[in-house]
Amino acid sequence: LKDEAKYRACAEAKTIACFYVDDDWDASFYLKSLIADFRADPYILHSVTDPYTFYTNLIWSYFDNTIDLHAGFSWIGCGSIFLREYAQRHLQYLQIHLKNHRNLVYLSDVFFSIWLNDIPSQFNMNIRNLPTGHAGESFSSTANFLRNQHDSSVLAIRILEHNLRQNQSNDTNYIGFSRKQNRHFPYCVKSSSPKDDFIFFTNILPMDIQTIPFNISKDFERSTRNNLPTGSAVSFFSSHTTLLVVDNNPKTCWQSGRNVRQGEYFAMDFLYIRTNLSFSVTIGHSWEIQKNVVINLSFDGLWWITYRAIKGITIRSQNSTSNQQQYVIIFNSTEFNSGFHSFRFIAFNASRVSSLGEFQVCDVKIITNTTITRL
Repeated sequence: LKDEAKYRACAEAKTIACFYVDDDWDASFYLKSLIADFRADPYILHSVTDPYTFYTNLIWSYFDNTIDLHAGFSWIGCGSIFLREYAQRHLQYLQIHLKNHRNLVYLSDVFFSIWLNDIPSQFNMNIRNLPTGHAGESFSSTANFLRNQHDSSVLAIRILEHNLRQNQSNDTNYIGFSRKQNRHFPYCVKSSSPKDDFIFFTNILPMDIQTIPFNISKDFERSTRNNLPTGSAVSFFSSHTTLLVVDNNPKTCWQSGRNVRQGEYFAMDFLYIRTNLSFSVTIGHSWEIQKNVVINLSFDGLWWITYRAIKGITIRSQNSTSNQQQYVIIFNSTEFNSGFHSFRFIAFNASRVSSLGEFQVCDVKIITNTTITRL
């Protein structure tokens, strides 16, 4: 059964969602963050991958507003959570659309994320291998694996594009692909902290995936190994990634790579509603940029309220080892104005277009333990 087995198991689950990880990956150090991310936005696939694969998966996106196409690729083996009903529906898709390609059912993972027709929420992480055993030959080293993987990637988008374009089917067994995006949040880059107690994220992607043109007649190989990224853009992303905010090293910084635009932000998800939280944010961008940042707080990431006061916020400057000036901003929500002591999300939004430079965030740390507030 290979890949199909995991969807069969999930389809029989007694829970509304399933967690999956291959037995050669250690998901323990980001599991809390992955669960919290799923609970905040349960109607999309949540997964984890490394920086290069994250960048690759962005390139392997498909958008065509004329047919409600907004699909993206993600492997699920490094840790993923998805609704049980998605596994059940996927098994039906496999029966209908791969009835003449049964040899490709073994690679069901290649079809799963694309056929969901909604960009997955992926963590950008330094993933870790578990100690290897002696389980025999891996599936990926078997004969014809790469050829079948390529054929599956091409067939997945061909089937999805064709069915969205034709809009209907006379087949009584036909189950339509979803046209509606059910996501709560915009597309983001996310990395969880080493202690798995918060997520740093930003809506500044290394490229605008929604404007990448797509034409099935010439772009059908987009999500294959024939389209692996190279060059300075992917190198910059890997060397200035969001992981540098959560590496416990203020000398290294995430950089947005270009001037800040209005509406862009960096943010933290503290996994649950916290009361009297203290944390620090070390920035490398100029204070002129920071002065144009609006601080917003939220319980759920959907409804936000602006914190306009300076009460509970202290700032000090320091020099990094390269003599670059940094600012350490300490937030103590115990001292925030009344009504602002509890929140789960905090976002730092650019309030205007800036020609002053890019965001640079070098470190985020929780300073004290906090209590959980239950609504």
